[in-house]
Amino acid sequence: MELKVGENIKNLRKERKLTQVKLAEYLGVSFQTISKWENETAYPDITFLPSISNFFNVSIDKLFKQNVTENDLYIDKIYNECYNNSKDIEKEEVLLREILQKFPGNFKIMQALIKILCQKNKSLNSEEILCLGNKIIDDCTDDKLRWLTMIDMIYVYKNVGNLDKAKEIIDRFPSMTNEDLLLSITTDSDKEFYINAIKSRTILRFSNIFTYLYKESKDNDYQTAIKQIDKFINLHKLLYGNELRHLDFLITFIIRKANLLIRSSNTIGAIECIKQAYDIVINVGIMEEEKIRLKDLLKTRIYGFNFDEIKDNQYFLSIVSNLESNV
Repeated sequence: MELKVGENIKNLRKERKLTQVKLAEYLGVSFQTISKWENETAYPDITFLPSISNFFNVSIDKLFKQNVTENDLYIDKIYNECYNNSKDIEKEEVLLREILQKFPGNFKIMQALIKILCQKNKSLNSEEILCLGNKIIDDCTDDKLRWLTMIDMIYVYKNVGNLDKAKEIIDRFPSMTNEDLLLSITTDSDKEFYINAIKSRTILRFSNIFTYLYKESKDNDYQTAIKQIDKFINLHKLLYGNELRHLDFLITFIIRKANLLIRSSNTIGAIECIKQAYDIVINVGIMEEEKIRLKDLLKTRIYGFNFDEIKDNQYFLSIVSNLESNV
C-alpha cells in the first residue's frame, strides 16, 4: 500500500480552508498529531481512518473504504427526518449525537442538532447551540446551512440577553435584496429555500411595522388599531395559507385584537378571537413541544391584558382552564 495518507489529509484540509488546530478540534486530537500525520512522521491509528474519511466525506486512497454516495444519501435522509419532519426530539437528539461522533465535521448534522436543541430550550442549551453555530458559520461553505444557523443564533443571543452579539449576526445576514437576486438565478431544487427565506423576512418585518402602527393608535383609536391588526393577519394568511409557520406572531396579534374588541364593548368578537387563538395552538399538525410553547405564549398574552369583562364567560373560562392544566 502506498502511504500517502498524510499528503491527502493535508490537501483535503486545505480544500476545506481549515487550520491544523481547527481540524484537530473536530477530530478530538491535538494539532501536533495532525502535523505529524501530514508530515508523515506518524500515521493515523487504523481506528481513526473511518472518522477522518467521514469528516472529509471522501475516500482517501484505498485505506478509506467509504462510499461517498451512500454517506451523502444517509446524511440527507437523517437531516430530512430530523430537521424537516421531526417527530420525537428526544430520540432524534440521541441519534444526531451518535452520527456526529461518526461524522464529526458534517454541518448538516450539526444544523439539525441545533434545531432540536432550540426546540427543547434555547436558553438552557445556548452554550452548545452557539458553539455548533460558530463552527458552521466559520467553516461551512453551504450558504443555506449558514443562513439557517444564523437565524437560530440570533434568537439564542436574544434569549440570553446578548443583543450586541445578535446584532453582529444580523449585520452578517444577507439582505432581502440578495435573496430576491438569488431566487432569480438559482436552480429549481433550491427555489423553495429562498422563497421561504423571503417569506420569513417579510413576516418579521411587517410584524414590526404593524406592531408599531398598532401601538400608535391602540389607546385612542381602537378601530384603526384593529384595522392594522387585520392587515397583518391577512398578510400572514396570504404568505402561509394553512402552513404552520410563525404562529407566535399570529397568536400575539389575535389576542391584541381581542383586547381592543373588549375595550370597544364587543365581547362576542373578543371571545371569538381568543377561541381562534386557542384553536391554533391545539392544531393536530403541531409538534407537541411547539404546542406547549404556543400554549405558554397564549396564556402569557391573555394574562397580559385586562379581560375582566368576560372573566365569567363559559368559553373563556374553559380555555383558560385548559391552558392552566396544559390540556
